[in-house]
Amino acid sequence: MKAYSLILVFVLLAIGLSWQNKFVPPGGVFPIPVNDYVIMYADSVRKEVENYMGKQLEMYTPESALGQVVNGMMLYVKMRIGQNEAIFLKILNRLNTINLVSMRTNITASEP
Repeated sequence: MKAYSLILVFVLLAIGLSWQNKFVPPGGVFPIPVNDYVIMYADSVRKEVENYMGKQLEMYTPESALGQVVNGMMLYVKMRIGQNEAIFLKILNRLNTINLVSMRTNITASEP
């Protein structure tokens, strides 16, 4: 039984180290590419964002994203919503349920 546990630990460690060639500790934040996955999650909370802001957003483009494994997957997405305007979204995917956790508005597009 101990041998199987030890093998399992090494396999999980190897998977963690091989992903993006670095180890991300549990709860750590890591960069993720802006791909279809990020766009899908950002689009799924767009109506909530527009209702909160009280306007229809003509531009709604993800620029960068971070991920964090929590009780599900947390995404931190910087969205460009205008020429010099952006917002930060915190989106939780938990058990295939997508929720907008928080949003930071009134930031400039040049903020990281």
